[in-house]
Order: sequence, then C-alpha cells, then structure tokens
Amino acid sequence: MDSQILFSSPVEATAKEQDYWCTSSTGPAWDGVDFSQCFKRKYLDALLPFLFLVLSLLFIALTLLYLLITRLLRPKSLPTPTTSRTRRPSTASALSTRSTASHSVEIKKAGPSAIAEAENEVIFSVVQEQSPDLTPAEVRSFGGEDSSSAPAFEEDDEDEERGPLTVRIAFRAMWGTKKDVLNVLGSGAVLGVQIWRLVRDWQGVGGRWEVVGVAAWGWALLLTLAKLGLSYTQRLHALLSPSSPHRPLSSTYTTIEFHVIPWFLLATSIAFFDVRSALIDFYSHHHRRHHHHESAVSLHIEIILFALSFALFLLEFTAPRPSRFSSRSSRMAPLPATSTSPNGIDGTLPRPPELHASLLSLATFSYLESWMFRTAFPSLTGAPPISMSTVPDLRPDDKTARVLLSYRRDVAALGRLWKGANEQGGLTPKLFWHFRHQLLVQQAWSYLRVAVVCLPPLFLKGLLAHIGKRARREEAPMHLALLWAFGMVFFQIVASLAASQSLYIGRRICIRLRSIIIGEVFTKALRRKDMAGSSAAKDEPAAAAEGAEPAEVDVEAAAGAAKDEKAAAAALEEELEKASSGKILNLISVDTYRLSEVCAYLHFIWPELSLTIVVTLGLLFSVLGWSAIAGVAVLILITPMQAAVSRLFYVYQKKLLAAADARLNLATEVISSVRIVKYFAWEQKFLEMMNDTRQKELDALWSRAITMVYGGILMFGAPVIVSVATFVFHTKVLHRDLTAETAFTALALFNILRGPLEGFTDMLVNVLQAHVSLKRIDEFLAEEETAKYAVLREPSSPEDPIIGFVAGNFTWSDEQAAKDDPTVFRIHDLSLNFPVGKLSIVLGPVGSGKTTLLLSLLGETNCLSGSSFLPSPVVRASGEDPSILTDTTAYAAQSAWLMSETIRANILFGSEMNEKRYQEVLEVCALKPDLAQFELGDDTEVGEKGTVLSGGQKARIALARAIYSPAKHILLDDVLSAVDSHTAQHLVQKCLTGRLMRHRTCILVTHAVDLCLPVSAFFVSMDNGVVVASGTPDQLSATDKDLLAVAAAEEHPEVNASAIMIEAIAEGETDEELLQQQQEEKRKRQEKLKLVKDETQSEGAVSKEVYLMYLQAMGGWSWFAASISVFVLAQLAEVGVSIALRYWAGSYDDKQADSVGALAVAAVHHSVNRWRQVPNHLVSFVHSSSSSSPSTSMVLDEPNAVHSSDYWLKLYCLLAVINLALYGGRVAFFLYRGVVASKVIYTGLIANILGARIRFFDSTPTGRILNRLSKDIETIDQDVASCIMFLLLECLSVFAIIGTISSVLPIFLTFALVIVLSYWAIGYIYLASSRELKRSDSVTKSPIFSVFGEVLNGVSTIRAYGDSTRFAKTLFALLDRNNRPFFSLWQGNRWLSVRVDIAGSMVTLAASLFVLASANMDAALAGFIVSFAIAFNERILWVVRLWSVVEVNANSIERVQEYLQLEQEDQGGLSPPAIWPSREGSIEIEGLTASYSPDLPPVLKNVSFKVLPREKIGICGRTGSGKSTLGLSFFRFIEPSSGRIVIDGQDINKLKLSDLRSRLTIVAQESALFAGTLRFNLDPFDAYEDSDIWDALRRVQMAAPIGQTPRPTPGPSRAASPTRRGSQGSSEGATLADDSGSDRFVVKTLSMSVSEGGKNFSAGQRQLLALARGILKLRTSSILILDESTASLDQATDEHIQKTIREEMQDATILCIAHRLRTIIDMDKIVVLGAGELLEFDSPANLLEKDDSVFADLCRKSGEYDELKELAMAKRDVGKV
Repeated sequence: MDSQILFSSPVEATAKEQDYWCTSSTGPAWDGVDFSQCFKRKYLDALLPFLFLVLSLLFIALTLLYLLITRLLRPKSLPTPTTSRTRRPSTASALSTRSTASHSVEIKKAGPSAIAEAENEVIFSVVQEQSPDLTPAEVRSFGGEDSSSAPAFEEDDEDEERGPLTVRIAFRAMWGTKKDVLNVLGSGAVLGVQIWRLVRDWQGVGGRWEVVGVAAWGWALLLTLAKLGLSYTQRLHALLSPSSPHRPLSSTYTTIEFHVIPWFLLATSIAFFDVRSALIDFYSHHHRRHHHHESAVSLHIEIILFALSFALFLLEFTAPRPSRFSSRSSRMAPLPATSTSPNGIDGTLPRPPELHASLLSLATFSYLESWMFRTAFPSLTGAPPISMSTVPDLRPDDKTARVLLSYRRDVAALGRLWKGANEQGGLTPKLFWHFRHQLLVQQAWSYLRVAVVCLPPLFLKGLLAHIGKRARREEAPMHLALLWAFGMVFFQIVASLAASQSLYIGRRICIRLRSIIIGEVFTKALRRKDMAGSSAAKDEPAAAAEGAEPAEVDVEAAAGAAKDEKAAAAALEEELEKASSGKILNLISVDTYRLSEVCAYLHFIWPELSLTIVVTLGLLFSVLGWSAIAGVAVLILITPMQAAVSRLFYVYQKKLLAAADARLNLATEVISSVRIVKYFAWEQKFLEMMNDTRQKELDALWSRAITMVYGGILMFGAPVIVSVATFVFHTKVLHRDLTAETAFTALALFNILRGPLEGFTDMLVNVLQAHVSLKRIDEFLAEEETAKYAVLREPSSPEDPIIGFVAGNFTWSDEQAAKDDPTVFRIHDLSLNFPVGKLSIVLGPVGSGKTTLLLSLLGETNCLSGSSFLPSPVVRASGEDPSILTDTTAYAAQSAWLMSETIRANILFGSEMNEKRYQEVLEVCALKPDLAQFELGDDTEVGEKGTVLSGGQKARIALARAIYSPAKHILLDDVLSAVDSHTAQHLVQKCLTGRLMRHRTCILVTHAVDLCLPVSAFFVSMDNGVVVASGTPDQLSATDKDLLAVAAAEEHPEVNASAIMIEAIAEGETDEELLQQQQEEKRKRQEKLKLVKDETQSEGAVSKEVYLMYLQAMGGWSWFAASISVFVLAQLAEVGVSIALRYWAGSYDDKQADSVGALAVAAVHHSVNRWRQVPNHLVSFVHSSSSSSPSTSMVLDEPNAVHSSDYWLKLYCLLAVINLALYGGRVAFFLYRGVVASKVIYTGLIANILGARIRFFDSTPTGRILNRLSKDIETIDQDVASCIMFLLLECLSVFAIIGTISSVLPIFLTFALVIVLSYWAIGYIYLASSRELKRSDSVTKSPIFSVFGEVLNGVSTIRAYGDSTRFAKTLFALLDRNNRPFFSLWQGNRWLSVRVDIAGSMVTLAASLFVLASANMDAALAGFIVSFAIAFNERILWVVRLWSVVEVNANSIERVQEYLQLEQEDQGGLSPPAIWPSREGSIEIEGLTASYSPDLPPVLKNVSFKVLPREKIGICGRTGSGKSTLGLSFFRFIEPSSGRIVIDGQDINKLKLSDLRSRLTIVAQESALFAGTLRFNLDPFDAYEDSDIWDALRRVQMAAPIGQTPRPTPGPSRAASPTRRGSQGSSEGATLADDSGSDRFVVKTLSMSVSEGGKNFSAGQRQLLALARGILKLRTSSILILDESTASLDQATDEHIQKTIREEMQDATILCIAHRLRTIIDMDKIVVLGAGELLEFDSPANLLEKDDSVFADLCRKSGEYDELKELAMAKRDVGKV
C-alpha cells in the first residue's frame, strides 16, 4: 500500500550530467511514470516556447508586410467612382431631406440596380443608428468609401473640449487598466524567475534549452507592455475628452491578446509538468541530503513559476473583458437597447449579456446564469415572466441591417477578386467568403476538440493498465492512476468547451445567415420583375398584380397543349410553381431555416466528424495493431452503401419539398379566398384536394424516413460491425489475446467512432436538404429584376414629355417572345404627353389595355421599343411635411392594396402626420362618415386585405393615401368603380378637382366618362391595345365624341349636385358632443375591439394534454406500449453486447468472473428469456452461462459452468446482430407512427381552419395561419417523432447504465441519485427559459410571414411610391425581433451543454475513483464500469437536451392544438327539402339585427322586408350602409342577434350550413380565382359538362358565341363592349365583338392557365369569370345575390350583363347590390339602406313618385332624373301588361 502512496523514483541517466543540450540522450521519453529530463528540456521547455515565438513574430511580420504592400499598391489619386454611396451626404439624415427626388435621379443612373443601390443607402443609415461601436473609418468602409488611407484614429475636433492632464486623471487612467498593469508585473516576475532558473541550470543536463523560455517570456513582456500602452491611451482619451465620440479599444489590443493569453495557458501547462517532475524528484531523493536540498530548491522554483503563470492566466481568464459595443461617451449612447419592433411594443431591452463577460464566463456561458436563474425561480427573485421586453437585445453586429450590408460589401469585394462570382458562383461562394473569419475560428475550436476527444480512452487505457498491474501485484503508483483519472475528466471538459464554442459560433452564423437570406429574398421580391404576367409566348400572357391587363393567348400553343394533356399539365404546373407566393413563403419558412440550421453545424463535416474518424482509427491501430485493418476494411465496404442511401435521400428530399410547396400553395390560395370557398360550400371538396396534396407529401416523407432508417442502420451498425470484425480478426486470425485493457480501450474508441459515423449520416442528410434549399433560393434570387429605373427616362429634349410616351410599345410577356410572336398582346404606338399639373383620364372597354398603360408608365411592364417618362424616385423623402409637394409619384391600384394596419397608418403610409392636411383628405375622400361608424375611428384596424371594409371604403382609403402623400404626380386606376354614384361625384368634385390637387398631375383610369371628361384637361381612349383617340376634350372630333358617347351613354352620373346623402351623414355625425362621447368610449374599448389581436402564447411547461393529443394521433396507448417494448428489448441487447465483451475479455485472465458480474449475466438471462423472436439455442447458451457462484445458481437454477472465449465470442456476435435488427425496427416503427400522427393532426387542423367562423379570418393575419401550416407542421412532420424516439432511447440508456454500474458497485446507486437530481435541477432551470423563448420565437415568426404576404401583393404600389426601403427596414426590425429569442434560446442550450458535460465528467471521475478504491476489482470489470460511466456522460447530456428539444418542439403541437380548438361554424340543423328553394319560394326578412361580433355594435338594425318569387330586388345605399352585410347574412357569415331570414318557408338559422350555402348563389364584390386551369376555377369538382361551362362564359361575353370559331388575335384577354347605342327597344346587344368576330373574346380553351389570384386577367375579367361561375351554379339554385359584381366593368358591358341576367334568369329571385342607379332602376323593387337601417322598400316607380323619397332624391341629384323615371315607369307599364 505504501508503494501506491509514495512517489516512485524515475530512472535517470547520471552519466550525462555534462550533456548541456541533451544531444546524446537515448532513453525513452516516457518511462511509465514521468517524462525524461531531456524530453522536458528539449520539447516542453524549449520547443513549445519556440513555436509560440515563431508563430507570434511571423503573424506580426505578415501583418506589417500586408499593410506595406497595400499602401504601396494603392493608386496615388483616382477619381471617386460615381456610385450611390459616393453621392450620399455625409450623414444618414440626408436621406430624409427634401432633396430625395433629385438624389433619386442620380441613383437612377445606376439602371436596373437602382433599387439595390437605394437599399444600401437606407441600410447604411440603419446601421449608423444601431451601431455606436463603429469608428469613423469603419463608417466610411460600410459606406463604400476607401478608408484604407485613413489614420487609425480620427483627428480630434478642433473645438472639442479637452480637459487638462492631472495626476489624478493619470492615476484614474492607470487604475482603469489595472489588469494590464498586473499582466506587466506578473510577466516581469516570471521573466526574472526564468532567468534565475536558467542561471542555476546552465551547467545541468539540457539546462541551456531554457534560454528559449526566457526569450519567450521576454517577448510576452513586450506584448503586455504594448497592450498596457494601448489601453492606457484609450482610457486617458476617454477621461480627457468625455464628450468625444465613442472610440473602442484598438483592434491591435485584441490581436495582442490572441498572442498573450494562449501563451499564458501554454506556460501554465508546461509549468504543471515541471512541478510534477520536481515533486517526483524531491520525494525520490528525500533519503539523500545533498540531492534533497537541490530538489527542494528546484521544487520551489517550479512552484513559483507555476503559481505566477497560472495567476496570469487566471487573471486574463476571469477578468471582465472590455467591449467595443459599449461606451461611456456622453455624445453617443452606449448601446441603444431600444425596441426592435416596428410598433415599439418591446420597450427598452436588456443589454446583450455577453458584454464585458470574462473569458471564463464566455467559455462556460456563465453570463447567462443570473438571467436563467431569475426566470426559473420568479417567485424567489421577483423577476417578471419571460416576454419579448425581457429577452436580451442582440449585439449591433448581429442585427440584420449591419449583417446584410456587411454581406453585400463582402460580395462586392469577392466580385473584384473573382470576376464571375456574381454570375457563376451563386450563393455558396458568397456565403463562405462572407463568413470566412467565423468559419476559421469555428474550425480552430473544432480542431481542438478533435485533438482532445480521443484522449480520454487513452487515459482509460492507462487507468486499466494500472489496475491490471495492481491485480498482478506489480508496482503501481497511485499518483499515476490519479493522473489518468483526472486527465480523462480534464480532457472531457476541454472537449466539451471546444464543442460548445464551435456550436455557439455556428449559431451566430445561423442567425446572421437567416438575416442575409430572408433580407435578400425580401429585397429581391421588391426588385423582382412581376412574373404574374410574363409567361412565355407558349402560354397565356399575364397581367400584373393589382388589376393589370393581361397579354394575349397563344391559341396554337393552347390547342397543342390540349392535344397532349400530360405535357399541358406539366407545363402548367411548372408555370404555376414559378415564383408563386406560396413558394416564396416556403423559401423563408422552410428553406431558409433549414439552410441556416445546417450552416451552424458545418464544422461537423470537416474537421470534427471526418478527422475524429481518422484519429480514432489511428488510435485503434496503436491499440490493436494490424487487427484494426479489418475494421477499416468494413468501413470501406460500407461507404458505397452510404453513398447510395444518400443519393436516394436526395431524391426523396426534393420530392418532399416539391410536395410541401404544392400543399402550401393550395392552402395559401384557399385561405386567401376562404369567403368564396364558404359561399359555394366547397369546404369538403377543397379539404379532399388539400388532403390529396398532403398525402403526396406524407408519401415522400415516409419514403425519406425509410431511407433514413437504412442510413441509420448502416451508421449505428458500423461501429458494432467494425468492432465484431476487429475483435474476431484479432483473436481468430492473428491469434492474440483480447485483454481487458485492450478490449475496453478499443470499445471506448469504437463508441467515440459511433458518434461521428452516425452524425456523418445525419449531417450528410442535412447538407443534402440544405443543398436543395440553397438551389431553390438561388433560383429565386437569379430571377429577372425589374427594369423600371432603366426604362423610365427623363426629358432630354424639349419634345420629350415630362409624363408620357414616345413611340412606346409595351407588353407583359417576355421581350423576345413578344418580338417573335405577333399574337402576344401589347400596347403599341404610344406617343402621349400628359399635361403636368392637370387631370387626365384614360378610357376604354374592359381589357383594352388601360391598366397596362398605367403600369407601363410606372415602368412595371416590358418595354419593346420607345420610351416612357415619369418622375419616379427610388427612395422617397421621409420625415418631411407632406403638404410640401415633391417630384414623386403616388399610385392607387384597381384592386386596392392595404396593409394590415389601422386606417390612419394606411393613409399616412410612412409620411409625417399633418393634422390639417389629414382631416382635409378625410373630408375630400368622403371617409369621415365611415370613420364615424367605426367605434375606433381611424384607429380601426382594416384587417388583412382590408377584410373589415367594403370595396368602396378600401378604394377610398387607397385614394386618400395617394392624395395625402407629397407626390406631385398621382396615378389612379379605376378608383371610382367601387363607390356609389353619389360618392363618385363627391370624389371628383371635392378630391380630384379640389384644392388638394392644385399643381398636381393626376392620371385617372375610369369608366365614368360623363363625370370625368368635362373636368379633365386631357383624355386617352384605348381599345385593343391602341390609342384610338387622345387630346383635350375641346379637341374632340365629331366621330370621337360619338365614340365616347356610346361608351358613356349608359353612365349618366351626377355632375352638378353634391351628394346630399354624404353631406347629411357627415353633418349629423360631427356633432361635438357626439365626438366627445365617441372618444371616451374609444378609450375604454380600444384594446377590447382590436381586430388583429397579438398572437397568444402559453406560459410554463407544455401541458400534458398536448402530449396526450399527439399520443392519441400516433395511435393511442397500445401503440405507445408496443414502441416501448421494442425499445426495451433493443436496450437490453445493447447492454448484453457490453456484458458479453466483458466476459470475453475476462476469459483471457486467470481470474474468473466474480459473483456480482455473474449476477449481471443473470439479469441479461431473464431479459433474454422474454425475447420470443430469439432462437431457442440462444436461451440454452444463456442458461449455461452461470458461474460457480451460489447466488448465480440460485437465480439461474442451472449447473455451474465455465465457458471458453469462443462461447463469449459467439454470444457477442449474436447479441450484436439482434441489437442491430432491433435498432432498425424501433426506428422504422416509431417514424411510421409519427407519419400517421402527422396525417391525423394536419387533417384536423385544416378542417378546423376551414370550419372556423369568418371573424377568425378577419382578425387573424394569413401569415399567422401559414406559420402553423408551414413551420409548425414541418416541425411535427420531421422533428417531433424522431426527438421523442431518441429521448426514449437515451432515457433507457441512462437507466441501463445506472443499473449496470450499480449492479457491480452498489454504492454508485446512491451517487447516481444525486447525479440525477443535479441533472434535473440543471434541466429545470434551462427548460424554464427555453420553453418561453421557443414560444416567443414561434410567435415572432408570424409577422415576418404577414409582411412578406402583404408586400408580395403590393409590389407595384410600393415601388410606385418609392417605399421599398421603408418596408425593408420594417422587415429588418421584425427579423431582429425574431432573432433575439432564437439566439438567446441557443445560448441557453450551450449553457446547458457545458454544465451537463461537466457534471457527466464528474460521474466519470467518481466511477474511476470508486474503481481505484476497490482493491479486489479486476481490469475487465473496471473497464466495463468506466466505459459505461464515460458513455453515461454523453447519454445524460442527450437526455436533458432532448428533453428540452421535445418541450420546445411540443410548442409547435401546442400552437397547432390552439387551432384545433377554434370556434366552429354551427354545422348542425335540418336538411331542407330536395327542391329548395323552389322557384315559387319567397324571401322574408323579419326584424334582422346583426353584428360581426357580440362586442361590436350592430351593422344591421331591425331590417324587415319581403321578396316575392322571381322578383328582382335592387339594394342601394352609400358605402358602408350595410348592403354587403345583408348579403353575408343570407349565408350566415354573421349570425343575427335578433330577427330571422325565411327562404321558401325555411328559417335559414335552423338549416344545415352546407345545405344552405350550396343552395344559394352569390357573385361577390371581390372575385377570387385559384391557380390552375380555367375549367378548374369555374367548376373545381367536375360537376358540370363542358357545354354548360361554355354557355356560362358566353353569357358573360368571355367566349365567342356559338358558330364563331376562336382564332389567334393580337387583342388582349378582355370582354366585349358595345360600340354604338341603339334606341330603346332596338338591338342593344350590338357589341364590338359583332364587328370583329371572335377576336374580341378571351377564352379559347377551358385548359388555359390561371395564375395565382387570377393575376393574368384584369379586374374586370376576373369579375366576369366570377359571374360566370355564379351563373353556372344557378343551374341548381333559384336565388342569386349580386354584390357589386360588375363594379369594375365599363357601363356597356355592365348593361349587357344585367340584360342577360334579367332575360335569361327570369325564373330566379335576384338581389342585386349595385352602385349605379341604372343597374337597378328597372328592378322590381328597391331596398334603400342607411347606417344599417331600412330606409325605403318599394318599386322604383312608386319611390320616384314620392317627394320625400330618399331614392327619388338620389335620382334627382343624379342629373338624369327624367330618364331614370322614364325607365322606371316603362318597367311598371311592362309589369302591368
């Protein structure tokens, strides 16, 4: 025992005392106890310091050489390049000046890249606001200027106040740098002691090598002095100039630290071994006085050196670090920890916790300790619950704007180095170049981990060798055993710290990559050419978003496609997939996050996994010798199989992503058009379609899962197969003994090998996924960009117009296709000069090219030839008074585009608030009466796409936005069609020709000719893409007047009188007392009535109901129990493999297994008995495996027997095969049930969403719903099942390890309980924060999707206003807001990992110490225990980590479950008769009062009237009077609070909802079309024959009449309009189509494609198609509701449609909601609504005969009273006849 305590004497060569340089040393470097004297002197004391000297000096020399070459090669003087950055004023505020318009003129010279240039300008201004740490030189660098010649520090301002230098200030400065002072003093002290040792050992063996150490410490002293000088200078400057800008420590300071700190660590390590050698030498010579004295002096010197070195390292390692991201400057804020939310809802944010953290804190993430503890125990600490206001802010260099600008700067630099980078490289080289510094640092940490991760098995080998010597009674010093034990633990901790740092850097790369990709995709979407209408000539040309005119159909291509259905379907699918909104949302919701996740783990591919495999194999060679060649051969054989699996996985991954795109595209369209789906009772049918697309995704998911199972079997089985092959080759081929020392060291190495082999497959899978995603993103970023700023020109000669065209030819199709194919639609021969400061109008029938002309003027179409002119800035001014006009443009699209914000925010649109101008805009746009109806006034949220507003209200808000803006030039696309005639007259008189339009150009597309022509200064009449007439109204020829008269004759709006109804309502609602009352009520109920509520999130642990829901979806408890059984069997097999190896190795020793070990075998025996699938001979083998132990005999009840090594070899192989089979079975089984659960959950989710009340869609942004359908469903599909599976696996592994070790060392069970409690505490603290952070992460994603969706729908409007950069800034803020909880979550994850690893290392240490304390334990059993203890470290880490991951992923289940509990529409009720409603059925509305929500005021108030069978009822009233709401009531979109609607004797509230809606027909105010074919849009479920569909299309003039053959035509897709008006009773159906044949009709084939949202049709054509869909349904319905369904049609087409409705639908009861009086004047009866009340109900003739009639008053004010009365009387006379 004494020999185990005392230090043994090393063998030293005394004959070499005069060998000063150890030149003749031949002894071993390691003698089994210590290093030799010469090895220490030559390698530890000389070589390592020499490497430090060389590397440090070389780095500094190369840096100086680089700076010198850069300065020499810099051009002496070069003209400043003309870029947008050089044009930028010196401050960011210049972007807000009124010179923006002229500034944009200069930017436009950049051509197509103008928007990108402007983006960089604004991003730079954001960077300056968010980055106080930037030095002036860095500011110039970010701004694109050459800052290389600038001094390191800017010259101080001459007028800067600078205090006097006093002793007190100098002392304060020195005190502020005390750490550096101590470094200098400590380095000097070490240098002195080193010199003392050198002098003393100069004549000793190898003593002169110590001169290198002296030189190294001398260089370190110089570096610390330089470091002190830099920090002292900076500190002194801050004290002398407290008002100076922030000036962080020089980068040189950090560079010096990178030299000094590693040297301190290296010197401490060298000193440790020197102290150990001195101790051994001291105790070995204690019996010799002289040597004892010399040894004591040497020991004292080494202890002093170690203490000083360790103190220096500890000082640097534990002292708080200076941060460049904070400052004490009074001129600039230290770090603006303000809200990153665009709405400012987060308030002041906590600083980033890593600021000023020490290296120890940074290495172990201890800076999170306080925050995590406070959030875990809020009752003790009084901390508030985690919310976005308590989540720490990001560092300035992690914020999106700075990251994106830095990326673009690096890409530009790469472009200069590699000319083809932008064209050929794609994203991959750009991203690698940008992240090169972070990746290099990450690689360095990963190399360190690789270097140390394989050392613990070697220390284990030393430990087992010690135990073997002890068992053989050989000399075994205890201090050496302790060195092995503590060394094993130390390197485990080092490996953990290195892994955590590399992963932490990876997460920083991850959030920056997300910012880059999403930022680039978003800005690309703003720069991208609108692809909705730019199909190739072989498909239907498309129109732009927001009501653009379509291009012409290539009929030949369509016919060819019809002949080949498969080719047509493939072409259509390819076209529809291109750049759809769903695909773009998928890019950011799935692809970006997948790519960023992989980039966080890139170091796994190289060097971590790859080199770990290489190093492990090398160590196996050193342990096993040539036996390891068998393992290498197996790995080589497995590699081709892995490659095949990887290729297969790549194929299935592509299919999965394509299927996910298709599913999300369909879901996006259905949710966006959910009203149409509900109107037509199509929910079940669309559910079937959505389930079909989902099934394709699930099929691809299962195929991918099977591929993963195969790959997993290969990777999991590789170490097992390799170990079997190696051990068999070792024992049976080479005939070597498999000792415990060799076996368990090899087994530990094989376990290390398992990690990279399994991880390599996972990483390969993830990299392949990321590669697919990267290609998809690359394809999108490579799409063509708008040429707007290259097309739009400025006048270069007096003949050029300021606004207009010169010989312009424009199309939506591809330019080359348009040039090659004359049938492609275009507007051509445009030579127009719109008068500046005047009103111009553009007229023409539906589809004539009016909107295309307007958008060509905006530069949104493709220019074939000629020029267009319009002042259109890239970036408009911000922060200025909008009443001061600027030379910019405003635009209101035909389909009003609104943000999901308040009415006020939509009108201001980023402009400053000018209360007087704002109120005037509300007045002239007739919005005050509408605002008075809303309880919150202009604080009312409009909902997504303006869902709470009527069509007229949306149009007027879009108009108000344009009028309020400071733009001098306003383009309005048919804004009058959506409002009633009274409002239209008000808008023309008060708005378009009012005071606010003075000195402003207005170009208005309209059908209201009589209303607008008299007040216009210029008109353009379009037809068939050609200007048929233009000029001033007084220049019209007689022919032109006749042409315009025909088009406008049926319009007759009011031109002389103001809208009495509007004014009266406005007067009545502006009473001061009423306003005060409303304001008071608004304050009380504003939050309660908020339409779009903040997204809810749960708090605390995920409820058990969430897990139970998922468990039930998987199949219930029976399936779960079956899964657990398979897992337990597999785990028992894995433990059995280790036990078999233990006895196999022990069979080579003389000592047989002890009774405790046999007891472990007995446990395996009982488990194996339950394996019914195992052959019977295995059971007999196990029965015969009992030893001579009485306890074993009692358990097994079998004769005692001793087995040979061959027996254990066979059992080892058999159990390995069983283990491998069970592994594959459990993975496949669990993944299959996961796919089943995904199917069940998604089916329920989409069914609940479609079954939700319409109010849910009004109050929930689409982005929020799509977040569930995309990211949350992806998590459930791909992560939840696998994470739960691996959690179960790891839990069983932990229990198996604890049980196995405790069976051998019972005392370990007590220690294990303490360990488990410790892990539980760590996990509890982590989960308390990670759950909430994950929830916040999920919640903050939704606004990103919503902004994307809004912007994709309004690109043309945003670009017209020059507001792209403002929306980009909004996105940057949202991304930063989302990155904060995400990054904090992963910081916490690293905090967890380090602590669990350290705790696991303590387990290993405890097991090792227990083994050393058990004097009778043999090496085989010791190796068995310690190897399990080492495995326990990794297993328990994954238990805690997977526990947290499962909780985090359960957040997605929780969010989906929230939507599974949505309030559903009442589907119950009675089924109506088979023929209901009958043609003889009447409609009775009895006291109907209804509101959109119980807490909202009623919008219909006690409305009662009766409609007789076949009556045609006209419903009129001002915008917002309740007309559309009345229509909604028929479909029970809103439930009545009182009253009822009775149709044909049936109370509709008592009927089944699906039956009710399927029996009624509505043509809604907003048409909705789905991506697909035209036939699909009209008849999605093949309920009608083709002949029925063609008949409906002919009725709405979208198809040629019977007998006319469709043929190619250069005309656009449009409906026909009459060319001349016959006398009453004559042929009023004469149309332009009658003159030109079938070339006036759009539909040539039912297979023609419809783009997403029907964007390849004009707004009027979309309404006609929606009308055709309604007419088609009317074949099985007798009630038709028309909700302003012809608002976007010209009057002639409207009249034709109304005539068709009246003449061909005489048997139907029709309720027509319309704005035009002539539309409803010949109806049977008129319903007049006002403020939700029924004002009048009677026939038109009777109402006109009443002097006090509201309807009659409206007709009188129209200016066409006599004609309207004549039509009404004629209708009555016809009725009498």
